[in-house]
Amino acid sequence: IQGVVSALNSEAAEVIWSEGKPPIRGMTGEGITMGATASFVVRPEKVAITTEEPIETTNRVSGKVEDIAYLGNMSTYYVRLDSGELIKSQVSNNRRIARRGITWEDSVWLSWRDTAGIVLSN
Repeated sequence: IQGVVSALNSEAAEVIWSEGKPPIRGMTGEGITMGATASFVVRPEKVAITTEEPIETTNRVSGKVEDIAYLGNMSTYYVRLDSGELIKSQVSNNRRIARRGITWEDSVWLSWRDTAGIVLSN
């Protein structure tokens, strides 16, 4: 997710990425400066997916499931945000026959911990 660095210290940075949306927080990468354009990156397995808004976490975005890939022990959900970004969430399939509560075109929430991703300079 690309945006502009709006807060910064040696451990964390915040990125303003879409008008009217709260900033995204992540670990501070090398070369990050206040007001610079930057990208927030997070691994798909660190992104939780739910049908209800996770109010206990700072980093949360909403979107619609565009595609799903079932790969044996993992399911990958491709979620399109209102702002146009496509974010992946990977979920472990811990049962042979799973009841999947999320499917194509569902409105969902994605969330991750402040320390799960990193802000990198462009």
